[in-house]
Amino acid sequence: EWNNQQASVAWGPGEYAVLWDEGRHLAFLRLSADGEPLGEVVRLSDGESVVNEPEIVWNGSEYALTWQHYDLPGVAERRREVMFGRICLPE
Repeated sequence: EWNNQQASVAWGPGEYAVLWDEGRHLAFLRLSADGEPLGEVVRLSDGESVVNEPEIVWNGSEYALTWQHYDLPGVAERRREVMFGRICLPE
């Protein structure tokens, strides 16, 4: 289901990678050069906070990700953070 609010696409080693936010979830999917899914959608967040502004790049050996993360309304001290992650491809 492509219910994305914001998305980012990167070209990797003969494939695309898409990172998008679903409000409370950050999702990742690899696609072939023809646009066919390479596996299942992977959700990278726990749904306990809000995520947005996803960005993805290929750095020559892995995908590098950034996104904003902030606490849900009602939390006494709402924090907003910029997060970083990496996704290595299977060998």
